[in-house]
Amino acid sequence: MYRIASGLLSWARQRPKLTALILYAFLAILFFSPGLLPGHTTSGADYLWNAAPWNTVRPKSVPQVSFNPPLFGSNDQLVDPVTVFGPFLEYTRSQLPHIPLWDPYIMAGTPYLADMQSAVFSPFSIPAYVLPFWWSLSVIAVLKLLVAAMGAFLLARALRMRFAGAFVAGTVFGFGLFMVAWLPWPLANVFPFIPWLLLASERVVQRPGAISGAGLAVVVALQFFGGHPESSFQALFATGAFFVLRVLQSRGGGVVKSMKAAAHQGRSRLAALGRTTRGPLITFILALVAGTALAAIVIVPFLELLHNSNDLSARPRSGVYVQPKYFLATLLPGYYPTAFEIETAFYAGALPLILSVIALLRPRVERVAVAGFAAVSLLVVLGIQPFFGIVGHAPGFDLTYVSRLTILYLLGVALLAGWGLDDLVRRRPVKAVAPVTGIVTAGLLILPVIVVIASHGTSIRFLGHALRAAFGFIAWPKPGMHNALPVIHLAGLIVWVVVASAAGVLLYLRMRRGLATWLFAVLAVVLVVGDLFQAGMGENPAIPDSHAEQPITPAIRFLEEQRPARYVAVTPTVGVNPLPPDVNINYGLYDARGYDYPVDKHFALLWTRYVAGPTPLLWLDTPAVPLLNLELDPTALRVLSLLGVRDILQQKGQPPPTVTDLRAVYRGPDATIYANDDALPRVWLVDGEDVVRGEDAALTQVVSARFDPRKVVITETRLRGLSQGASEGSSPGEAHLSRYGAEQVTIEAHANRLSELVLSDLCYPGWHATVDGHPARIDRVDYLLRGVTLPPGTHRVEFSYDPASFRIGWVVSLVALLTVAGMTIFAVRRRRRGSLVRSHAHRRS
Repeated sequence: MYRIASGLLSWARQRPKLTALILYAFLAILFFSPGLLPGHTTSGADYLWNAAPWNTVRPKSVPQVSFNPPLFGSNDQLVDPVTVFGPFLEYTRSQLPHIPLWDPYIMAGTPYLADMQSAVFSPFSIPAYVLPFWWSLSVIAVLKLLVAAMGAFLLARALRMRFAGAFVAGTVFGFGLFMVAWLPWPLANVFPFIPWLLLASERVVQRPGAISGAGLAVVVALQFFGGHPESSFQALFATGAFFVLRVLQSRGGGVVKSMKAAAHQGRSRLAALGRTTRGPLITFILALVAGTALAAIVIVPFLELLHNSNDLSARPRSGVYVQPKYFLATLLPGYYPTAFEIETAFYAGALPLILSVIALLRPRVERVAVAGFAAVSLLVVLGIQPFFGIVGHAPGFDLTYVSRLTILYLLGVALLAGWGLDDLVRRRPVKAVAPVTGIVTAGLLILPVIVVIASHGTSIRFLGHALRAAFGFIAWPKPGMHNALPVIHLAGLIVWVVVASAAGVLLYLRMRRGLATWLFAVLAVVLVVGDLFQAGMGENPAIPDSHAEQPITPAIRFLEEQRPARYVAVTPTVGVNPLPPDVNINYGLYDARGYDYPVDKHFALLWTRYVAGPTPLLWLDTPAVPLLNLELDPTALRVLSLLGVRDILQQKGQPPPTVTDLRAVYRGPDATIYANDDALPRVWLVDGEDVVRGEDAALTQVVSARFDPRKVVITETRLRGLSQGASEGSSPGEAHLSRYGAEQVTIEAHANRLSELVLSDLCYPGWHATVDGHPARIDRVDYLLRGVTLPPGTHRVEFSYDPASFRIGWVVSLVALLTVAGMTIFAVRRRRRGSLVRSHAHRRS
């Protein structure tokens, strides 16, 4: 046994990277092991049992997560992953090997690949394409943690940490609460690559050239493929800052000498700095350009969509921050059970916080810089001035949610914790470290106690209940239950005191009792892992597959029979939006609602002004989700009729809509459905037009009660041949859909006279039309719809989506891939030839 253990230890010492990979894989699998069991998944999809048409057939075994309001499911905060990103993954999976470019199922149709958050090319999406879908979600979660932790470990090793310190750094970043809480979102497709970006930049600094540049370019492309451009911008900013720091450090002596010599000779110091750093700087810039070009297949369509949206002006991202009171969550995770966890997930562990302070007792440049960067990131997240104002108004940052810079704070704490542990492992701690460590540990122990007592957050009379909850003998109370908050606060405080005390005892034994280095390192790693596991497990719950899949109910079957007509659902007075967007994609239903940014500006303005106003974002009165909450009035009904909305879905037991022009066509145990008899068909012919001046006039006219879309189209430029105003003659003809696909639409039409064919789908660049096989112009009519002019007779009209932005994007990506691959192969061969020449010369000598 001793020989086996000795052999394994020797093997691990010789292969530290592989050892770390194996350990992280084990920890990630252990973390998500409940979801990896047969018949289980890591998902919050049981949230959908709260919504009609499934809330009346909810399995009794689905847990209740909240009592006020009553909500069911394992984690009711995972709404977006359940309603948006899960359906996106399933939709992409169903379309492959064809690359889906258009989503016809939400709004009036919208670009799909171009939204980026569909993450079609993300490496983390691949398991969903090839494995059983529900099981693949657990595999994806494991891969994200593994990539994040391993990247931070390798970065720490590149910064010359020993194994233990580097391993703790990877553990804190990979299993830190902010990373774990965001895992199902596209942001977590980008977050794991941040340490890899820094690592690749370090390689560029140390060995500038084609190989290191190619490595950085590949990582840049992979994080862009993750599908969240805001996070990509923040990650690349951190990469640039790290690159500058490491260039100045690694070439510090040469930089100083060059600048002094330049000053002495009367030349520019900036020019001297440029000459000294030219190689790494050129490689770095070219790598960023090459990486962006590699991802052009998604970036170019995204830029086109952004240009055609009002996203940059409609969503006040830079004004969003987390309330400073949530700073206590850095010590007490879960202290605010009713808050949005993904915004308050500051927790990085008790021991890592203490180790971070220990690391700063040796104030080296890189440590101070990382600590400063992490501190400023957290201050910006909390809205502390002047940091929040400066960063929030900086170019680029003013277009992003700076509240998500917590990931950079987490990476900073991870690296500092690694340095701190490294200092304690490398040598016997100096006497000055012990008092500082004791003060910090005591402060961290006492501060939460003082805050909780001062805020009257709990009471000693809940101690027994809190102790049982803290140590796992009973379940933590659910929000809304009687005395839930004081019990949760006290239980969280108990857990913190235990963990922080254990960290203090461990550090005391190392500093005062001379605890063996290897034992101290092992215990430190075990404590950090256990601490982060207890904080993060449950954020991404494991549920049975039977709870994740909702059945096709009679109401859904009724809507399926109405296809390709659209439907909407009315927001209930209490409860969850019925059939929440974009869940309808899973059932092939066409919902006029939708939640997928950026949104085409024409649809966004029409919908938010006349159908569903914006809802608050977090605690701020700022628009965030303008396409979900719907209440009917005559104007909204006119807009819905124009978009071909035939059916109105309503939660069972709700009072009927106040709009009188609706009739009940389905009253089942799962929902009520009302018919909108004024809804237009999805395609029709019109022989008259009203020409207005500009888009604003068209928007106003299209919702007017005087506008009859069956007789005229609203246009901003004259369409040749159509009569002015409504025609008094016979019907202009008839049209019907013979095929309605995602990116191909075929229409059979017979026009009695020159007419405009109107398809109630979004008019967007990239759509092309043919009439009887001949190219035809697509007109934007009725403010946002597609129209084609038809001469008299019978015609076959075909629409196809083939955007130039996608063609340009994949060509640029292909050229960039061939260029990067070619230069890398050439550099590798050149390096090998050089090695052979040197080896041959060495033998001869």
